[in-house]
Parts: sequence; C-alpha cells; structure tokens
Amino acid sequence: MTRQRPLAVLALSLAALPFAMRVIGMTESLGTAIALFGLVGLGFNLLLGYTGLLPFGLGLFFGFVA
Repeated sequence: MTRQRPLAVLALSLAALPFAMRVIGMTESLGTAIALFGLVGLGFNLLLGYTGLLPFGLGLFFGFVA
C-alpha cells in the first residue's frame, strides 16, 4: 500500500501553478486568486478540524482584503 503525501502534492502543484496557467491560457492573477483561496481553505480546515473553533478572525482579515 502506498502512502499519500498531501502536503508534498500541494507544494508541487502550487509551484507548477504559474506555468500551468500560462499553458491553458488563463491569467496569472487568476492563479494567485486560486492559491489564496486554497490557503484560506487550508487555514480554516486546520482551525476548525483540530481545535473545533470557528475562526472569526480569518474571515475578518479575508473580508478586509476583499
């Protein structure tokens, strides 16, 4: 049975994201938005999954940026 390494896969996909966006014809700002939404989702999963607390501060800072 093989072990999956999700953080290594995530790091490689984020490193390849700018090049892949150019190949499929999308802008680099869209790639940045995808990466930011992914990081917000990872942070939310970390806080809610391990601690069980709803991260209001995360939404506050994300709302200020928007």
